[in-house]
Amino acid sequence: MRQWFAEKSAMTILMDQYTYGGSMLTFLGRPARTVTSAARLAIRYGYPVVVGSFVRIGPYRYRAVGGAPLVFEKGTDRDQAAQILNDRLGEAIRNAFFTVATLISTTGFSTADFNLWPELSRLLVVILMFIGACAGSTGGGFKVSRLQILCKDAWNEGHKLIRPKQVRRPTMDRAPISAEIVHGVHVYIVAYISLVGLSMLVLACNGYDLITNFTAT
Repeated sequence: MRQWFAEKSAMTILMDQYTYGGSMLTFLGRPARTVTSAARLAIRYGYPVVVGSFVRIGPYRYRAVGGAPLVFEKGTDRDQAAQILNDRLGEAIRNAFFTVATLISTTGFSTADFNLWPELSRLLVVILMFIGACAGSTGGGFKVSRLQILCKDAWNEGHKLIRPKQVRRPTMDRAPISAEIVHGVHVYIVAYISLVGLSMLVLACNGYDLITNFTAT
């Protein structure tokens, strides 16, 4: 390990919680036993610690994503340093949950710059924006309930191709969905997609790129 540090190499530690060791610290507002290996190494050798994760970007290819490095001076309390690492990780989790909730409900609030997130995360966020909130919400999007009806109807149509004589009707909350409602959902989705495509064409006339045209609609 000293040789790695002398060569200025990076070392990855996979953190986990276990019952019979570690220190009782606070994580997301609740007490939890937490390993202190990363904090002890940082205090002993004076090397920075980066709290992050690995994102898969292709077959056998990963990219490291992390925040600003944390540097602990020698003599820092071990539990205090581990608590700072816990707080940094908890902040990342809260930012992720809050960003997803505010984007799917189209409220417009943000506690983190999701443009710095990996490509897969940003794509999922954009998809959630188009799906929108639940039924009855004043948020944008075509609503989760319509997507659920659309998926159930597509599943039933697939079953009809395999078993044409079988009679199946989509249900929601254990109640059958009428053909009129399913037809109305199809018309709404087609109109929604058509309006999005038309808006993209209008924005494209101003010379914006494809990503801006798609997300600005």
